[in-house]
Amino acid sequence: MSTHIEAAVSRLLETRNGGAAIPTEFTVAHPLTIQDGLEVQARVQAAMGPIAAWKIAPSSTVESPNFSVILAQDTLSSPARFTRNRFRKAVIECELAFRIGRDLTNPPYTREQVADAIASLVPLFEIADTRLADSKATSMPWRLADFVSNGAVVVGPDFKDWRSVNMQQQPVSLSFNGQIVGEKCGSSNPDLVALVQLLANQAGRHCGGIRAGHVVTTGSIVNKAAGPGTEAIGGFPGLGELRASIEK
Repeated sequence: MSTHIEAAVSRLLETRNGGAAIPTEFTVAHPLTIQDGLEVQARVQAAMGPIAAWKIAPSSTVESPNFSVILAQDTLSSPARFTRNRFRKAVIECELAFRIGRDLTNPPYTREQVADAIASLVPLFEIADTRLADSKATSMPWRLADFVSNGAVVVGPDFKDWRSVNMQQQPVSLSFNGQIVGEKCGSSNPDLVALVQLLANQAGRHCGGIRAGHVVTTGSIVNKAAGPGTEAIGGFPGLGELRASIEK
C-alpha cells in the first residue's frame, strides 16, 4: 500500500472528525493517481460506514472518471435540518436523481438495461462541501478521494412514472428564506440515463457497487452558496418539493 494512500486516508478521516481542512501543500506532497484516489475513497467509506447514494459529475468520461459514493449518514429525507457547523463551504444544488430498483454490480450494461433498473425519479438537494482547503487548486485524484466535494444529499419523494418526465424541460427553482435565488427549466444534460449507465460501467463493484435502493445524482441544475440561518426550498413542479435548513 502506497504511503501516500495511507497519508490521504488518515488525513481525510481526521478532517471529517473535526480536523482542519487539508492544505494544498499536503496534497502536493502526497500525490495520488486516479486509481489511488478511488482507493482512498473506498477506504474512507469503509471506515465511515455504509453508502446509500452515488454522485457522478456530468464531466465524467471513460478516460477520466469523476464519481463518488455518498454515505448513508449523509443521505437524508426531506425536510432535513443541519447544525450550524455541519459544513465548511456549503453550496445547495437542486438536481434530478434516480432511485435504482435492482443491483448494477456486474458491468458492462447497455442503456436499456440501466433504464430497466431505474425504479423512480426523485428531486434532490446536494449540499456540496469539501475537506480540502482549496479544491479548485487540488488534483483530480485528491478530489476523488474527497468524495467529489459531497457534503450530504436531501432526497425528495419518489416519482415512479419517471419515463413520462421531460427532464430537459422540468422546471426547477431554489429559494432561500422565502426569496428565489435560482430557477431554470430542465437539465442541460441531454441524456441523464446515459450518465447513470456511465457510472454503472465505471463503478462496477467499487465500494460494493450500485445496489437496489441507492440513489444516483446527475448534476446541478440550479445552485447557491448557503450559510447559517438558511431555510432552503427546492421546487420541482409535478415531482414535489424539498426543504432543508442550516441552523443559525
